[in-house]
Amino acid sequence: MPAAFASCLLVAAAEMGDKTQFATMALAARYQDFVAVACGTTAGMMITDAPAVWIGDRLSKVIPVRLMRLLSAVLFFIVGAMSLWKATAMGPTIPG
Repeated sequence: MPAAFASCLLVAAAEMGDKTQFATMALAARYQDFVAVACGTTAGMMITDAPAVWIGDRLSKVIPVRLMRLLSAVLFFIVGAMSLWKATAMGPTIPG
């Protein structure tokens, strides 16, 4: 149960303000059906998260967890740096 609780908190914190959350709000506003939208978006997240969990589980059997954490941090940094570089290279996107 500690893994489920930690995973829930981490994903909830990471998704705050994410485009997925805004898309979910738009769906809820359009369909006015809390249960259906909550079930649909939860199912969608499970579909995208299940392969990541499966791959992480398999990798943890051949790669030390400490190395996996380091590689994840490096990959996260690289993706963030690339996104920042792309955003600043594009300049302002609002006509002006």
